[in-house]
Amino acid sequence: MIKRKYIFAILTLMLFIHTSFSQACGIYRIKYVGKIESKTHKIKKIKLPSIMFLHNVVDRSENVAFIEVDIDVDEINKETASHLNSHLYDNSNKLLEFYKRSRDNLLIVFIINEDGNDIEISKKLNWSDVEIKIVEDEGFGNLFEINLKEIKLK
Repeated sequence: MIKRKYIFAILTLMLFIHTSFSQACGIYRIKYVGKIESKTHKIKKIKLPSIMFLHNVVDRSENVAFIEVDIDVDEINKETASHLNSHLYDNSNKLLEFYKRSRDNLLIVFIINEDGNDIEISKKLNWSDVEIKIVEDEGFGNLFEINLKEIKLK
Protein backbone atom coordinates (compact mmCIF):
# COMPACT_ATOMS: atom_id res chain seq x y z
CA MET A 1 0.00 0.00 0.00
CA ILE A 2 2.83 2.39 0.85
CA LYS A 3 4.53 1.70 -2.49
CA ARG A 4 1.38 2.77 -4.32
CA LYS A 5 1.31 6.06 -2.43
CA TYR A 6 4.96 6.72 -3.23
CA ILE A 7 4.49 5.85 -6.90
CA PHE A 8 1.38 8.02 -7.08
CA ALA A 9 3.22 10.90 -5.36
CA ILE A 10 6.22 10.59 -7.72
CA LEU A 11 4.00 10.46 -10.80
CA THR A 12 2.02 13.47 -9.60
CA LEU A 13 5.24 15.38 -8.93
CA MET A 14 6.62 14.49 -12.38
CA LEU A 15 3.40 15.61 -14.04
CA PHE A 16 3.48 18.88 -12.11
CA ILE A 17 7.12 19.53 -13.03
CA HIS A 18 6.51 18.68 -16.68
CA THR A 19 3.54 21.03 -17.02
CA SER A 20 5.23 23.81 -15.05
CA PHE A 21 8.53 23.93 -16.89
CA SER A 22 7.87 22.62 -20.37
CA GLN A 23 8.02 25.01 -23.27
CA ALA A 24 5.27 25.02 -25.86
CA CYS A 25 7.22 25.39 -29.07
CA GLY A 26 5.22 25.92 -32.20
CA ILE A 27 6.48 25.56 -35.70
CA TYR A 28 4.47 27.23 -38.38
CA ARG A 29 4.95 27.83 -42.07
CA ILE A 30 4.18 30.75 -44.31
CA LYS A 31 3.56 30.71 -48.01
CA TYR A 32 4.01 33.94 -49.93
CA VAL A 33 1.74 34.36 -52.95
CA GLY A 34 1.14 37.32 -55.23
CA LYS A 35 1.82 38.91 -58.58
CA ILE A 36 4.46 41.38 -59.72
CA GLU A 37 3.77 44.05 -62.29
CA SER A 38 6.67 45.93 -63.82
CA LYS A 39 6.64 47.52 -67.24
CA THR A 40 10.10 49.08 -67.01
CA HIS A 41 12.23 46.46 -65.20
CA LYS A 42 13.05 42.82 -65.79
CA ILE A 43 13.04 41.32 -62.32
CA LYS A 44 15.78 38.74 -61.81
CA LYS A 45 15.14 37.78 -58.17
CA ILE A 46 13.01 38.76 -55.24
CA LYS A 47 13.89 38.72 -51.55
CA LEU A 48 11.03 37.85 -49.22
CA PRO A 49 11.23 38.44 -45.46
CA SER A 50 12.16 35.38 -43.45
CA ILE A 51 10.12 34.53 -40.39
CA MET A 52 13.09 35.52 -38.22
CA PHE A 53 13.01 38.97 -39.84
CA LEU A 54 9.23 39.24 -39.38
CA HIS A 55 9.69 38.36 -35.70
CA ASN A 56 12.30 41.15 -35.47
CA VAL A 57 14.95 38.65 -34.35
CA VAL A 58 17.41 39.60 -37.08
CA ASP A 59 18.34 42.87 -38.75
CA ARG A 60 17.90 43.58 -42.46
CA SER A 61 21.64 43.32 -43.08
CA GLU A 62 21.93 39.72 -41.84
CA ASN A 63 22.04 36.84 -44.31
CA VAL A 64 19.03 35.07 -42.78
CA ALA A 65 16.78 38.14 -42.97
CA PHE A 66 15.47 37.34 -46.45
CA ILE A 67 14.70 34.36 -48.62
CA GLU A 68 16.03 34.91 -52.13
CA VAL A 69 13.83 33.53 -54.89
CA ASP A 70 14.54 33.40 -58.62
CA ILE A 71 11.70 34.87 -60.65
CA ASP A 72 10.87 33.37 -64.05
CA VAL A 73 7.28 34.58 -64.25
CA ASP A 74 5.41 37.43 -62.67
CA GLU A 75 4.00 35.28 -59.84
CA ILE A 76 5.27 34.75 -56.31
CA ASN A 77 4.79 31.33 -54.74
CA LYS A 78 7.28 30.49 -52.00
CA GLU A 79 6.87 28.56 -48.74
CA THR A 80 9.15 28.71 -45.70
CA ALA A 81 9.11 27.28 -42.17
CA SER A 82 9.58 29.07 -38.88
CA HIS A 83 12.29 28.58 -36.33
CA LEU A 84 11.21 27.20 -32.96
CA ASN A 85 9.53 29.82 -30.84
CA SER A 86 7.37 30.13 -27.78
CA HIS A 87 4.31 31.34 -29.70
CA LEU A 88 1.84 28.73 -30.80
CA TYR A 89 0.05 30.35 -33.69
CA ASP A 90 -3.28 28.95 -34.75
CA ASN A 91 -5.02 32.16 -35.79
CA SER A 92 -4.18 34.40 -38.75
CA ASN A 93 -5.38 37.56 -37.00
CA LYS A 94 -3.13 36.88 -34.02
CA LEU A 95 -0.16 36.32 -36.33
CA LEU A 96 -0.87 39.52 -38.27
CA GLU A 97 -1.11 41.53 -35.04
CA PHE A 98 2.21 40.10 -33.88
CA TYR A 99 3.87 41.04 -37.19
CA LYS A 100 2.43 44.56 -36.97
CA ARG A 101 3.95 44.97 -33.51
CA SER A 102 7.31 43.59 -34.70
CA ARG A 103 7.64 45.45 -38.02
CA ASP A 104 6.03 48.66 -39.26
CA ASN A 105 5.62 47.23 -42.75
CA LEU A 106 6.37 44.23 -44.93
CA LEU A 107 9.65 44.78 -46.78
CA ILE A 108 10.14 43.15 -50.17
CA VAL A 109 13.40 43.55 -52.13
CA PHE A 110 13.54 43.22 -55.91
CA ILE A 111 16.78 42.50 -57.73
CA ILE A 112 16.89 43.79 -61.28
CA ASN A 113 19.71 43.73 -63.78
CA GLU A 114 20.43 47.12 -65.25
CA ASP A 115 23.37 47.54 -67.65
CA GLY A 116 24.96 44.31 -66.38
CA ASN A 117 24.73 45.32 -62.71
CA ASP A 118 22.39 43.85 -60.11
CA ILE A 119 20.43 46.60 -58.38
CA GLU A 120 18.20 46.17 -55.36
CA ILE A 121 14.90 48.04 -55.18
CA SER A 122 13.09 47.95 -51.82
CA LYS A 123 9.34 48.13 -51.61
CA LYS A 124 7.50 48.57 -48.30
CA LEU A 125 4.00 47.14 -48.19
CA ASN A 126 1.50 48.27 -45.59
CA TRP A 127 0.08 45.48 -43.48
CA SER A 128 -3.38 46.65 -44.50
CA ASP A 129 -2.50 45.86 -48.14
CA VAL A 130 -1.77 42.16 -47.56
CA GLU A 131 -4.01 39.31 -46.51
CA ILE A 132 -3.05 36.50 -44.15
CA LYS A 133 -5.13 33.37 -43.86
CA ILE A 134 -4.61 29.88 -42.52
CA VAL A 135 -4.54 27.09 -45.10
CA GLU A 136 -5.51 23.53 -44.25
CA ASP A 137 -2.97 20.99 -45.44
CA GLU A 138 -1.24 17.81 -44.31
CA GLY A 139 2.12 19.44 -43.49
CA PHE A 140 3.69 19.77 -40.04
CA GLY A 141 2.64 22.96 -38.25
CA ASN A 142 0.08 25.50 -39.36
CA LEU A 143 0.42 26.97 -42.84
CA PHE A 144 -0.35 30.66 -43.22
CA GLU A 145 -0.70 32.18 -46.66
CA ILE A 146 0.50 35.76 -46.99
CA ASN A 147 -1.13 37.16 -50.10
CA LEU A 148 0.87 40.12 -51.35
CA LYS A 149 -1.78 40.69 -54.02
CA GLU A 150 -0.31 42.69 -56.93
CA ILE A 151 2.94 44.56 -56.33
CA LYS A 152 3.59 47.32 -58.83
CA LEU A 153 7.22 48.14 -59.44
CA LYS A 154 7.82 51.32 -61.42
